[in-house]
Amino acid sequence: MKIWNKTDRGKVRPVNQDYVLTDVYPDDLQAVVVVCDGMGGANAGNIASKLAAEHISDRLRAALRGRMSAAYMREVLDSSIREANELVYNASLKDPACQGMGTTVVALLCNGDRGMLANVGDSRAYLINDDGISRITRDHSLVEEMLSRGELTREEAKVYPNRNLITRAVGTEADVKTDLFEIPLYKDEYILICTDGLTNCVDEQEILYEVTNVDDTDSCCDRLIDIAMQRGAPDNVSVVLLKI
Repeated sequence: MKIWNKTDRGKVRPVNQDYVLTDVYPDDLQAVVVVCDGMGGANAGNIASKLAAEHISDRLRAALRGRMSAAYMREVLDSSIREANELVYNASLKDPACQGMGTTVVALLCNGDRGMLANVGDSRAYLINDDGISRITRDHSLVEEMLSRGELTREEAKVYPNRNLITRAVGTEADVKTDLFEIPLYKDEYILICTDGLTNCVDEQEILYEVTNVDDTDSCCDRLIDIAMQRGAPDNVSVVLLKI
């Protein structure tokens, strides 16, 4: 396995509230990826994303074993996010400046030919292979709910005024529900994880093209963020690319 990543504050936001942590382990058979997009006034979003990402990453790294069952990987991911939720939520109660802070999370644990992925919020994970690009995660957002009810089309959703309103986040409530996905891992496939700062500016077919049709994988994350920057990058932008 090989991992590339990049994060940028974009062209509008004064600070970067995204937080990205990645690790690949001996023999390139195990990997840990955590991507968080913080929210909250002043520096609260920074605090939420950093607290969550560091706790989840530390827990996943400490839990690594030579052989891990799907049930074990699910439990480790779910419990690490629940613990991070409690950590962020309690921190928000102690400091009035942090009231209401929270963060999205996408966390990936890879072990040999199996990956387990967890998400809360509207940061995304995609699988990219010879069949094209497919989204693994489902956004926890108002727009996604309206799409599922047929109240919006995909084109309408791109310009909907409240498209950034999320319905689930880590740290905003005392408990959190995590979506979990088991992914079989095959050689030369890619998993791309990103915050909405990328997907609000770069569509899925453009992501697919940059990953598969440009003969320079090392610069793929840079190119994708460059496209977002050329389109105004109104939000922080983060992207992680994992090649199996």
